[in-house]
Amino acid sequence: MPFLKNIQQQLVELDDIGSKFRHQVENIFHKSEVDEDFLSERLDAAKTFFTGKIHDLTETLKQSPATTDSRENAQNYNDGIKTLFSELSQKDYLLNKLQHPFSVENYFTVKNSFVIPDFTVNAYSKVSAGKTFKVNHPKLYFRLIELRNKICEPDNTPIYLVAGSKTIEEMADFLPLSEKELLQIHGFGKAKVEKFGRQFLEVITDYCLDNNLTSRMYEKSVEEKPKKKRKK
Repeated sequence: MPFLKNIQQQLVELDDIGSKFRHQVENIFHKSEVDEDFLSERLDAAKTFFTGKIHDLTETLKQSPATTDSRENAQNYNDGIKTLFSELSQKDYLLNKLQHPFSVENYFTVKNSFVIPDFTVNAYSKVSAGKTFKVNHPKLYFRLIELRNKICEPDNTPIYLVAGSKTIEEMADFLPLSEKELLQIHGFGKAKVEKFGRQFLEVITDYCLDNNLTSRMYEKSVEEKPKKKRKK
Protein backbone atom coordinates (compact mmCIF):
# COMPACT_ATOMS: atom_id res chain seq x y z
CA MET A 1 0.00 0.00 0.00
CA PRO A 2 1.60 3.32 -1.09
CA PHE A 3 0.37 5.11 2.04
CA LEU A 4 2.13 2.67 4.38
CA LYS A 5 5.20 2.64 2.15
CA ASN A 6 5.36 6.43 2.43
CA ILE A 7 5.18 6.19 6.24
CA GLN A 8 7.85 3.51 6.33
CA GLN A 9 10.19 5.59 4.18
CA GLN A 10 9.76 8.60 6.46
CA LEU A 11 10.43 6.45 9.55
CA VAL A 12 13.55 4.95 7.97
CA GLU A 13 14.85 8.44 7.14
CA LEU A 14 14.23 9.59 10.72
CA ASP A 15 16.01 6.53 12.08
CA ASP A 16 19.01 6.98 9.79
CA ILE A 17 19.46 10.67 10.65
CA GLY A 18 18.81 9.96 14.32
CA SER A 19 21.56 7.34 14.36
CA LYS A 20 24.05 9.78 12.82
CA PHE A 21 23.10 12.48 15.30
CA ARG A 22 23.49 10.07 18.22
CA HIS A 23 27.05 9.29 17.11
CA GLN A 24 27.78 13.04 16.91
CA VAL A 25 26.62 13.56 20.48
CA GLU A 26 28.58 10.53 21.71
CA ASN A 27 31.75 11.92 20.12
CA ILE A 28 31.20 15.28 21.83
CA PHE A 29 30.93 13.62 25.25
CA HIS A 30 33.89 11.31 24.63
CA LYS A 31 36.26 14.27 24.53
CA SER A 32 38.11 15.22 27.71
CA GLU A 33 36.34 18.57 27.77
CA VAL A 34 32.81 19.02 26.47
CA ASP A 35 32.35 21.96 24.10
CA GLU A 36 29.06 23.30 25.49
CA ASP A 37 28.59 25.86 22.71
CA PHE A 38 29.03 23.26 19.97
CA LEU A 39 26.75 20.82 21.82
CA SER A 40 24.06 23.48 22.16
CA GLU A 41 24.38 24.33 18.46
CA ARG A 42 23.98 20.70 17.40
CA LEU A 43 20.99 20.20 19.71
CA ASP A 44 19.23 23.27 18.33
CA ALA A 45 19.86 22.11 14.76
CA ALA A 46 18.55 18.64 15.59
CA LYS A 47 15.45 20.10 17.21
CA THR A 48 14.61 22.13 14.11
CA PHE A 49 15.18 19.18 11.79
CA PHE A 50 13.33 16.51 13.77
CA THR A 51 10.31 18.63 14.71
CA GLY A 52 9.85 19.43 11.01
CA LYS A 53 10.09 15.78 9.99
CA ILE A 54 7.79 14.65 12.80
CA HIS A 55 5.22 17.27 11.77
CA ASP A 56 5.30 15.97 8.18
CA LEU A 57 4.84 12.40 9.37
CA THR A 58 1.94 13.14 11.72
CA GLU A 59 0.20 15.10 8.95
CA THR A 60 0.65 12.08 6.68
CA LEU A 61 -0.96 9.83 9.30
CA LYS A 62 -4.00 12.10 9.32
CA GLN A 63 -4.49 11.39 5.60
CA SER A 64 -4.95 7.62 6.08
CA PRO A 65 -6.99 6.28 3.14
CA ALA A 66 -7.26 2.66 4.34
CA THR A 67 -10.65 0.93 4.52
CA THR A 68 -11.64 -2.67 5.21
CA ASP A 69 -14.87 -4.54 5.95
CA SER A 70 -13.04 -6.63 8.57
CA ARG A 71 -13.52 -5.27 12.10
CA GLU A 72 -10.47 -7.16 13.36
CA ASN A 73 -8.15 -5.88 10.63
CA ALA A 74 -9.50 -2.35 11.02
CA GLN A 75 -8.93 -2.44 14.80
CA ASN A 76 -5.35 -3.65 14.39
CA TYR A 77 -4.67 -0.98 11.79
CA ASN A 78 -6.31 1.78 13.84
CA ASP A 79 -4.37 0.81 16.96
CA GLY A 80 -1.07 0.80 15.07
CA ILE A 81 -1.65 4.22 13.50
CA LYS A 82 -2.84 5.72 16.80
CA THR A 83 0.18 4.32 18.68
CA LEU A 84 2.58 5.74 16.11
CA PHE A 85 0.83 9.12 16.20
CA SER A 86 0.97 9.19 20.00
CA GLU A 87 4.69 8.33 20.12
CA LEU A 88 5.57 10.91 17.49
CA SER A 89 3.49 13.59 19.18
CA GLN A 90 5.23 12.92 22.49
CA LYS A 91 8.67 13.18 20.90
CA ASP A 92 7.67 16.45 19.23
CA TYR A 93 6.40 17.76 22.58
CA LEU A 94 9.63 16.83 24.37
CA LEU A 95 11.79 18.40 21.68
CA ASN A 96 9.88 21.66 21.94
CA LYS A 97 9.67 21.81 25.73
CA LEU A 98 13.11 20.60 26.87
CA GLN A 99 15.84 23.22 26.99
CA HIS A 100 19.61 23.00 27.31
CA PRO A 101 21.09 22.36 29.88
CA PHE A 102 19.07 19.19 30.39
CA SER A 103 18.34 17.28 33.56
CA VAL A 104 16.66 13.97 34.32
CA GLU A 105 14.21 15.69 36.66
CA ASN A 106 13.16 18.19 34.01
CA TYR A 107 12.78 15.40 31.44
CA PHE A 108 10.30 13.47 33.59
CA THR A 109 8.44 16.64 34.55
CA VAL A 110 7.92 17.54 30.89
CA LYS A 111 7.14 13.95 29.90
CA ASN A 112 4.46 13.62 32.59
CA SER A 113 2.79 16.84 31.42
CA PHE A 114 2.28 15.53 27.89
CA VAL A 115 -1.30 15.13 26.67
CA ILE A 116 -2.00 13.24 23.44
CA PRO A 117 -3.47 15.61 20.81
CA ASP A 118 -6.87 14.82 19.29
CA PHE A 119 -6.53 12.25 16.53
CA THR A 120 -9.03 9.92 14.93
CA VAL A 121 -8.64 7.16 12.38
CA ASN A 122 -11.18 4.53 11.37
CA ALA A 123 -10.38 2.01 8.66
CA TYR A 124 -13.59 0.05 9.23
CA SER A 125 -16.24 0.28 6.55
CA LYS A 126 -19.38 -1.87 6.59
CA VAL A 127 -19.32 -1.91 2.81
CA SER A 128 -16.08 -2.85 1.09
CA ALA A 129 -14.47 -0.23 -1.15
CA GLY A 130 -14.84 -2.56 -4.12
CA LYS A 131 -18.65 -2.45 -3.98
CA THR A 132 -19.44 1.24 -3.58
CA PHE A 133 -17.55 4.48 -3.28
CA LYS A 134 -18.64 7.85 -2.04
CA VAL A 135 -17.18 9.94 -4.88
CA ASN A 136 -18.96 10.39 -8.19
CA HIS A 137 -16.12 8.95 -10.26
CA PRO A 138 -14.25 6.25 -8.30
CA LYS A 139 -12.12 5.18 -11.29
CA LEU A 140 -10.85 8.73 -11.66
CA TYR A 141 -10.37 8.94 -7.90
CA PHE A 142 -8.00 5.98 -7.90
CA ARG A 143 -6.14 7.32 -10.94
CA LEU A 144 -5.60 10.59 -9.07
CA ILE A 145 -4.47 8.68 -5.96
CA GLU A 146 -2.00 6.75 -8.12
CA LEU A 147 -0.65 9.98 -9.63
CA ARG A 148 -0.39 11.62 -6.20
CA ASN A 149 1.57 8.66 -4.84
CA LYS A 150 3.82 8.65 -7.91
CA ILE A 151 4.64 12.32 -7.31
CA CYS A 152 5.34 11.71 -3.62
CA GLU A 153 7.55 8.62 -3.87
CA PRO A 154 10.81 9.93 -5.45
CA ASP A 155 11.54 12.47 -2.68
CA ASN A 156 9.36 10.82 -0.02
CA THR A 157 7.11 13.91 -0.01
CA PRO A 158 4.27 13.78 2.57
CA ILE A 159 1.01 13.25 0.67
CA TYR A 160 -0.74 16.25 2.23
CA LEU A 161 1.84 18.54 0.59
CA VAL A 162 0.69 17.33 -2.83
CA ALA A 163 -2.99 16.41 -2.51
CA GLY A 164 -4.82 15.24 0.61
CA SER A 165 -7.90 13.00 0.66
CA LYS A 166 -10.43 15.86 0.45
CA THR A 167 -8.52 17.40 -2.47
CA ILE A 168 -8.62 14.11 -4.41
CA GLU A 169 -12.31 13.62 -3.60
CA GLU A 170 -13.26 17.09 -4.85
CA MET A 171 -11.32 16.64 -8.10
CA ALA A 172 -13.07 13.31 -8.69
CA ASP A 173 -16.46 14.86 -7.94
CA PHE A 174 -16.30 18.23 -9.70
CA LEU A 175 -13.90 17.50 -12.61
CA PRO A 176 -11.91 20.75 -12.84
CA LEU A 177 -10.49 21.18 -16.35
CA SER A 178 -8.43 24.37 -16.03
CA GLU A 179 -5.99 25.92 -13.59
CA LYS A 180 -8.61 28.54 -12.75
CA GLU A 181 -11.08 25.82 -11.77
CA LEU A 182 -8.39 23.87 -9.92
CA LEU A 183 -7.82 26.89 -7.67
CA GLN A 184 -11.38 26.39 -6.40
CA ILE A 185 -10.57 22.86 -5.22
CA HIS A 186 -9.85 22.40 -1.51
CA GLY A 187 -6.10 22.37 -0.83
CA PHE A 188 -5.00 23.98 -4.09
CA GLY A 189 -3.34 27.37 -3.92
CA LYS A 190 -1.50 29.17 -6.68
CA ALA A 191 1.89 27.65 -5.84
CA LYS A 192 0.55 24.09 -5.71
CA VAL A 193 -1.37 24.55 -8.97
CA GLU A 194 1.79 25.80 -10.68
CA LYS A 195 3.81 22.86 -9.35
CA PHE A 196 1.38 19.94 -9.69
CA GLY A 197 -1.71 21.27 -11.47
CA ARG A 198 -0.80 20.27 -15.03
CA GLN A 199 -0.30 16.62 -14.08
CA PHE A 200 -3.65 16.33 -12.31
CA LEU A 201 -5.46 18.22 -15.07
CA GLU A 202 -4.07 15.83 -17.70
CA VAL A 203 -5.52 12.83 -15.84
CA ILE A 204 -8.89 14.52 -15.34
CA THR A 205 -9.06 15.74 -18.96
CA ASP A 206 -8.25 12.29 -20.35
CA TYR A 207 -10.91 10.72 -18.12
CA CYS A 208 -13.52 13.27 -19.23
CA LEU A 209 -12.69 12.78 -22.91
CA ASP A 210 -12.91 9.00 -22.57
CA ASN A 211 -16.29 9.23 -20.85
CA ASN A 212 -17.77 12.24 -22.69
CA LEU A 213 -17.90 14.33 -19.52
CA THR A 214 -17.56 18.04 -18.82
CA SER A 215 -16.56 20.01 -15.76
CA ARG A 216 -19.01 20.02 -12.84
CA MET A 217 -17.40 22.94 -11.03
CA TYR A 218 -20.64 24.91 -11.24
CA GLU A 219 -22.11 22.38 -8.78
CA LYS A 220 -19.36 23.20 -6.30
CA SER A 221 -20.01 26.93 -6.73
CA VAL A 222 -23.71 26.47 -5.98
CA GLU A 223 -22.96 24.11 -3.09
CA GLU A 224 -20.60 26.60 -1.40
CA LYS A 225 -22.50 29.81 -2.22
CA PRO A 226 -23.27 31.53 1.11
CA LYS A 227 -26.85 32.33 1.95
CA LYS A 228 -27.75 36.01 1.84
CA LYS A 229 -28.83 37.47 5.14
CA ARG A 230 -32.31 38.91 5.15
CA LYS A 231 -32.50 42.60 5.84
CA LYS A 232 -34.50 43.46 8.90
